[in-house]
Amino acid sequence: MQISKEQRVSYGIVEGDYVTAVEGDPFTDHRPTATRFRLNEVKLLVPVVPPTFYAIGSNYRNHVEGRAKIKGVEPKFYDTPRVGYRANSALIATNETIIKPKDAGENFEYEAELVAVIGKRARNVTPEEGTRCILAGPSATT
Repeated sequence: MQISKEQRVSYGIVEGDYVTAVEGDPFTDHRPTATRFRLNEVKLLVPVVPPTFYAIGSNYRNHVEGRAKIKGVEPKFYDTPRVGYRANSALIATNETIIKPKDAGENFEYEAELVAVIGKRARNVTPEEGTRCILAGPSATT
């Protein structure tokens, strides 16, 4: 996880109420250090490095059905996921304030997302192999 403490950005592994600082970066060689911070002493940053993230639409059946009902059309389900790109400016980190733009209408919507940070290069992998590509700390089982 990318963290910030006193304007300094680094990486750390969240373990309960603590963050253990690491040397290196999580996508290559890295190792935990003896430096630990209480979770409330650091700011958890948006976990997107490099700054590109992808979104898969239509992944919840009830969401597809609900949107179709609002539009007055039949729901359309796809055989393969539809992947799209999103601007990082659409993201905020843990505990940041959602800012409603001045030109937003009365009907203002937001949503939380589940993020999986991919930590290894992969292509055409099985679901099991893909699971092992998700970035995790050294205490996680992969």
